[in-house]
Amino acid sequence: MPSPTLVRCVCLAAVTVLMLLAPRAMGQCEPRWLQSPAQHIRGVDGDIVAMTTWDPDGVGPREPMLVVGGSFSAAGGVLVNRIAAWDGAEWKPLGSGITSTIENVRVSALTVYQGDLIAGGTFMTAGGAPASNIARWDGSGWSALGPGLNSSVNALAIYNNELIAGGWFNKSGAATVNRLARWDGSAWADLGAPTISSIDALHVHGGELIAGGVFSSILGAGPNIARWNGVAWQPLADGLNGHVRALTTHEGHLVAAGEFTGTPSGVALNRVARWDGESWTPLGSGVDTSVNTLAIFEGVLTAGASSSTGASFVQWRDGQWISPTDGPSSYVSQMVVFQGKLIVSARPTAAYGDAFVGCPAAWDGDSWQSLNGGLDDGFSTAVEFEDRLILGGDFRRAGTETADYLASWDGVTLAPFAPGLNGLVTSLALYRGELVAGGGFTFAGGEPLNYIARWDGEQWRPLGSGMDAYVASLRVFNDELIAGGNFRAAGGEPANFIAKWDGIRWSPLGVGVSGSVTKLHEYQDKLIVGGFISSAGGQVANRVAFWDGETWQPMGTGLAADALALPHCMVVFDSLLFVGGRFSWAGGVFSRNIATWNGSTWATSGPGLDAYSNTVYTLANYHDRLYAGGGQFVYFCRWNGASWQTLPGPDNRTYHMRPFRNELLVSGSFLRADSKPSARFARYTDNPTPWIALQPAPSTSASPGGTISLSATPASGYDFDGPLSFQWRRNGVPITDGPGGASPGGGVVSGASGLITTLAGVPQPAQLTITNIQPGDAGSYDCLISNNCGTATSTPAVLTVAAPCPADLNADGVIDFADYLEFLNLYDALDPRADLNADGVVDFADYLEFLNHYDAGC
Repeated sequence: MPSPTLVRCVCLAAVTVLMLLAPRAMGQCEPRWLQSPAQHIRGVDGDIVAMTTWDPDGVGPREPMLVVGGSFSAAGGVLVNRIAAWDGAEWKPLGSGITSTIENVRVSALTVYQGDLIAGGTFMTAGGAPASNIARWDGSGWSALGPGLNSSVNALAIYNNELIAGGWFNKSGAATVNRLARWDGSAWADLGAPTISSIDALHVHGGELIAGGVFSSILGAGPNIARWNGVAWQPLADGLNGHVRALTTHEGHLVAAGEFTGTPSGVALNRVARWDGESWTPLGSGVDTSVNTLAIFEGVLTAGASSSTGASFVQWRDGQWISPTDGPSSYVSQMVVFQGKLIVSARPTAAYGDAFVGCPAAWDGDSWQSLNGGLDDGFSTAVEFEDRLILGGDFRRAGTETADYLASWDGVTLAPFAPGLNGLVTSLALYRGELVAGGGFTFAGGEPLNYIARWDGEQWRPLGSGMDAYVASLRVFNDELIAGGNFRAAGGEPANFIAKWDGIRWSPLGVGVSGSVTKLHEYQDKLIVGGFISSAGGQVANRVAFWDGETWQPMGTGLAADALALPHCMVVFDSLLFVGGRFSWAGGVFSRNIATWNGSTWATSGPGLDAYSNTVYTLANYHDRLYAGGGQFVYFCRWNGASWQTLPGPDNRTYHMRPFRNELLVSGSFLRADSKPSARFARYTDNPTPWIALQPAPSTSASPGGTISLSATPASGYDFDGPLSFQWRRNGVPITDGPGGASPGGGVVSGASGLITTLAGVPQPAQLTITNIQPGDAGSYDCLISNNCGTATSTPAVLTVAAPCPADLNADGVIDFADYLEFLNLYDALDPRADLNADGVVDFADYLEFLNHYDAGC
């Protein structure tokens, strides 16, 4: 018998078998992972050390952009290579970015010079072209600034219409430019600083250039800070006794910050100090850790520091330093004001209170927000409810908004759902038309709920008095809601880890089971229970058992009862119950983490999955195929009837999968799926034909002369081969724009066909509008939305054109001779509007129909 540690997910099926299993067109129409803003990595995937704002067209119509630089490779899921721009809605690359292959490549400084963006740092190429540590982006391409500089650029500023660079360099080509250099538009020149060590901050204050860093002097001025008046370097009193990292102007005074603790003459300053033109003075008690950046936001001096104790973001208010609520938990490197918010760069892993916001984050003075969408943690449960998929988990944000452990997904938008829960959601179910959530929460809106609650459409309600510990799994069985978890009481009554709710009260299932329940399922009219159990109803039951509605029964000898063995997931497929988890044996059969149960015996599921490395966390029946997800080496597999086949997919563990509409939604600890950015939330389809996420209203009515609008919106991500197209139809016949576009003599149609546009990755509706509606426009309307892989048809929308009176042809509310003349004109012209009996022909029968209505006054 081979060692389990040497077995990996067996991949026996070749491409030809794949094609037999799923014949389809090659290329774009093969199974694929989709993309939408809901899957984006929040912000960048590495450190940001430089930020600025840049208006790409100056006084033109385009809005300014936020530009960030650092050591990251992607922003919002877009490959950007160490520099990226945020336009307020999405991340954009600047060409191919900074693509050097040298070690420690990064962008360390940013500024705007003569309308172009200037990036300095540690690199040898920009946009694929040679550029030594400094480069210019003009909106369409990168270019070098002369021969560049021979070592890292740490700071940039504009002074006297020249670009000033500071850093570690000492040469530009053959010219000496020792740590400070100026660019006049054609060449680099020395700024007269032969003895300094490193320049890390540059700032213009009071008509002078201020330089900060680590140096003993600049031509006698220093240490660590000096000023240049355009002619000579001068000191600021006796300087500062440590590294100066940041400079700004606040209320007319120069403010410096860094690692210093005072002046060489002994003035205590504690890492931040104010210069009044003659001397350095402290700002309160200062900051207790190195300050990396300074900014002024809403008139308030704000400092970003290196603290790991939650004081890395502090503000100077009313004569003291304060740390706002839920600030970043670790190292803040840069800050800049953009679109009325303070953009803050902290470590990508920094938490903001209980939330993961991402890097950078936006501070509006009261709360923190992400710059783009996604979940800040994976979802662990999902159920379809009111035409949406409701997701539950341990996340605190969905899309760009705060979410209390619940979100909704409709194929277009990821959004918070039903706020108020104060803890993670581990299971969701529908019971008698209501959504029920179970998990580790105890309150919603200040009301006690005790680990389980139902949503009544407006707020969360308790189910009795709930449980005394968390609920792990929910299942409806025999018209009762079954809850399993770690509790010992339900509704105040003893219930050993499992209980049932009949709509009024909780009661136990016999004597229950011996340990925590982790999973519930139904098979062959029996409730299957898995967890840390060794007995059920007093009988030996190793990790699994079933309840038939009256009694407990074991499932053979169950799973191997070692301390770590546990079933994590169950699904019915091909009339068998598949059980996945962490175990080596099932019913005495060597099973490698996945096995089948036919109602009486256990069997292995092919060669299985490695017993020590590939715990199976999730199983799903998607389009009549069985998929498994887990870790550590194989995260996404498909069963071909004889063995498990690995598929391209997530780059880390997969914990939950759920079919929804045309797709399989996948969650886990991954950041990409088949190399596509997919932070903890991925979408897989084996049929890349689009589907319609938001359907038109099923019925609408209008009076003659009125206006109606119908819309249909496709799910995001299906425009991988170009924009989707759409075509509206009436009674199965394509319609066109213009007068009578839906019916002869009918109203004016717009939006009959065209291309689906997207904004920030979100598809916009295909919207049909008909003005001056006529009776002939009545009918059944639907929308066809297509890509190169196929066409989706919306549900029909029935339009009823209800005239107040058939004889009131001029629609003035009065039946008179004007209507008679109007009818005669239409009748003589054989106009369809004279077809009052709607038989498709204008004839004498319509004349009689009109007279009857005319004589009757309607």
